Amino acid sequence: DEKIVEAVTTIINSVKEQGDEAVREFTVRFDGMLPKKTVIEKDELKAYLDEVEPDFKQALVKASANIYDFHKRQAQQSWMTAKENGVIMGQRIRGLHRVGIYVPGGTAAYPSSVLMNAIPAKIAGVKEIVMVTPPGKDGNPNPDIMA
Repeated sequence: DEKIVEAVTTIINSVKEQGDEAVREFTVRFDGMLPKKTVIEKDELKAYLDEVEPDFKQALVKASANIYDFHKRQAQQSWMTAKENGVIMGQRIRGLHRVGIYVPGGTAAYPSSVLMNAIPAKIAGVKEIVMVTPPGKDGNPNPDIMA
C-alpha cells in the first residue's frame, strides 16, 4: 500500500536526520509515553536481573543452556579443499560484526525472543548485539526482557 510506504519512509527519514529525538517523538506518538532512557548500557543490566523472581532467573538459565546446545549443533564451519587439477574450492563462514534484534515488550513481553535471537548470534561470532524493545507504561523496559 502506497500510504504505508510513504508513512514508513517519513519515519525512517526523520530518524536518519534527527536521531534519538525522532525516536522519542515517535514513541510518544505511537506508544503514548516518553521512555525514561533510550540507551541502557551493559553495566546497568545487572540491576534488572536483581528485579526478577529467582524462579524466573532459573528458567532463563535453563532455557539459555537448551538454546545454546541446540544452536551450537547448527553452527557451520568454514572448509576448503583442493582438487587434483589445481582447483581450490570451499566455503568461508563468518558472523556479522553487528546485529540488531527487536523484542516485543508491550502488553505481551517475550523474554524468550532475547534468548532465541542473541544466543545464535553469539555462537555465529557476532561481536555487537543491539536490542530494542518498547517501554512499559512507566517509561522503563520490562525487567523480564532486560534480565
